[in-house]
Amino acid sequence: MPVERITDDNYASFRKSKRAVLVASATWCPACNTYKPVVSALAEAMPYVHFGEAVLDEGHLGQLKRDYRIEELPTTILIRGGEDVFRFEGSYNYNSALAIVRNNLVIGSSVHVRMNNKPKLPWNSKQSPSPSVPQESKAWKETSIFWNF
Repeated sequence: MPVERITDDNYASFRKSKRAVLVASATWCPACNTYKPVVSALAEAMPYVHFGEAVLDEGHLGQLKRDYRIEELPTTILIRGGEDVFRFEGSYNYNSALAIVRNNLVIGSSVHVRMNNKPKLPWNSKQSPSPSVPQESKAWKETSIFWNF
């Protein structure tokens, strides 16, 4: 699926996509020009995700500029069901960008990490028999992944 050019006319309908990746770029930006082939390859690899590019210096894009405060180019915004779920700035390589898109849009994963450590107490004879024995700590990880295809 090719990368769609986003303008003021199709911006609202693009945001309503089930899964979408919006890349804000500029023609004068060297990092944007190196990132374009990565976005095209991602669009080919994931036809179930709607990819769009908003070139900020070619059109007015007033609504997009009001919705997002873009300070660095390129800026990639991941949208699921009309809601922004993740945003990253700068040019990424294919594998890094693929992992970010999959983790936030495709897999729909919800990962909760909870750490439960005993509070560190000062060493004294009442709390620990020996200062050389470290206090125990418990750590566990809860993971739940939901597939949304």
